[in-house]
Amino acid sequence: METATSKKGFAKIQRTCIQARKKGLDYAWVDTCCIDKTSSAELTEAINSMFQWYAGSRICYVWLSDLAPDQKIEDLSRCRWWTRGWTLQELLAPKDVEFYDRDWTLRGTKSKLKNEIHGFTGIDKIILQSGPVGAILELLLKIPVARRMSWAANRVATRLEDEAYCLLGIFNVNMPLLYGEGEKAFIRLQEEIIKETNDLTLFAWKKGSTVRPMPKTHGILATSPADFKEAGDILAGGDLKFGNEFTMTNKGLRILPNISVKDGKKVLVLNCYHRNPRDHVGIYITQHGSNLYVRDRPDILAVSQTWTTIVSVGIQHHKEIFISKYEIPSIFTKFHKPHRYAFRLGDSLSGGGMWTLSVVQPEDLYDSVRKLFFTHGSMRSFSGSATFNSTTSPLERKNYALWFGLHVNRPWVSILRTEQERHISGEHGFDRERIATFLRSNFGHEVIISGERENPTALLKLEVSLDEREVEGEPVYCLEAKISDGFEIHKLIQH
Repeated sequence: METATSKKGFAKIQRTCIQARKKGLDYAWVDTCCIDKTSSAELTEAINSMFQWYAGSRICYVWLSDLAPDQKIEDLSRCRWWTRGWTLQELLAPKDVEFYDRDWTLRGTKSKLKNEIHGFTGIDKIILQSGPVGAILELLLKIPVARRMSWAANRVATRLEDEAYCLLGIFNVNMPLLYGEGEKAFIRLQEEIIKETNDLTLFAWKKGSTVRPMPKTHGILATSPADFKEAGDILAGGDLKFGNEFTMTNKGLRILPNISVKDGKKVLVLNCYHRNPRDHVGIYITQHGSNLYVRDRPDILAVSQTWTTIVSVGIQHHKEIFISKYEIPSIFTKFHKPHRYAFRLGDSLSGGGMWTLSVVQPEDLYDSVRKLFFTHGSMRSFSGSATFNSTTSPLERKNYALWFGLHVNRPWVSILRTEQERHISGEHGFDRERIATFLRSNFGHEVIISGERENPTALLKLEVSLDEREVEGEPVYCLEAKISDGFEIHKLIQH
C-alpha cells in the first residue's frame, strides 16, 4: 500500500472513491488504472466497450487539475481536458457529469453548464442535458454524422490511431485496433460508419486553408476529424430512410447519385444544409473514367440555393457511379490527367445551336459537363458515337450519327445519316466493334445534304473536323462540325 500511495495518480483515485462513497456507490472505475494496456485483447475489448461503460454509469467525475480554485467558471474552456480525444465520450456518454477543480471543489455539472459547454464545443444542448441512463445513444444517432465529427475536430490524441478509436462509441461501431496503421484508422472508422448509416453528411468535410500543398483532387473520405471543423452547423435535409443506399467497394464508394452543376463542375448533392434550409450542400466531383470519380476542390464545399440540374445526355441520373475512397499519391498522379487522348465535342456540336445531342455511346465514358469521351488515357483501340437531332434549317428533321475513335494509334471520324447507321448496325449484328471497323473503312468525315425548297438544286456539305489540341497539358481530339453552302449539282459532278 505504501508503494501505491506514492504513485502518480493515486490522489485522483482516492478522491474518486471518496466522492463515490458520498453518493452511496459501492464501486468506482478509473480509466488510467483499470485497463491492462499490455494485453492487446483486453485493450481492444475495453476501447470497444468504453462508451457503453460510461453510458451505464451513475455518474462521471471530471477532475480538472489545471483549473485553480480562484479561477472563474469562464476559464473552464481553457482546461486541457477539452482538447483530448478520449474525453469526448466521457462528456457525452454518462447521464451525469460533475466537474471538480484542482482542489476537488465542485464547479458545476454537465446539465447546469450546458450553455457554456455548448458555446465553446458546439455540442448540441440536448446531448448535454441529463437524461435516463443509457439513453444518450438514441439521441446521438439523430445528430448528422458530420456534426458529431465536428465535436472531435479540435481534439487530439497521443497516438494518431486513437483519434479514430476514441470515436467508436459515438458512432455506435466496433472495429479491431491496429496500432501502427496511422491515418488508415480514421479511414476504417468511416468505412464502419458507412456500413451502419446512409447519412451523406459523412462526406460534408473540407480541407483547412492551412493544408499545404492543397491537393487538387482527393478521395471521398476525410483523413482526420479536423476536416470536419466547419461542419458544426450541418443539418440533415430529410429522413434517412428515404435516402439512397451506398456502399464502399474495392473500386471506391458505390452510390446512386444526385448530381447537379455549379460553376461548370459536377456536384454530388449531400441532402443537407448549413443552418438555412435553402443553403444546400454538396461536394465537387470530377470524372476520371468509366463511372469513376474523385473529389475535386477538397478545400471547398459547394453551397447553393438553386442547383442547376443536369439534363444533358450522358449523365447517369439512374446509374451508379464510383468515387475513389482515399488519396493514393501514385494513383492520383495519373488521375490529374484523365482526359489524355480523350475526344471532345466542340462548341459547334454541343453549344445548343442547330444540334440536339440525343444519344452517346459508351455512356459511362462520357462526361456531359466537359463534353468529353474518355479513352482510358491511351491510344489503344477505342470507338465512340454520338447521335444528333437537327433543330434548324437547312438540317430540319434530319438526324446524323457521328462515329469516332482510335485505331493503330491514329484517330478517325465518320459521319452518316441515322437511317444508314440503323441499317449498318443490323447488318453487323449490332456489334459496335464490327460497326466501327466498317464505318472507318467506308464512310468519311462529310455528307452531302440536299438544298431547301427555295433552291432544290443547291447542295450543302456537312463536314466534321478532327483536330488534336492541347488541353491542360494533354493531347485531346476535338470534333467540330460546319456546313458549307454554294455547291451546285453540276460542280459536284465535275469533281
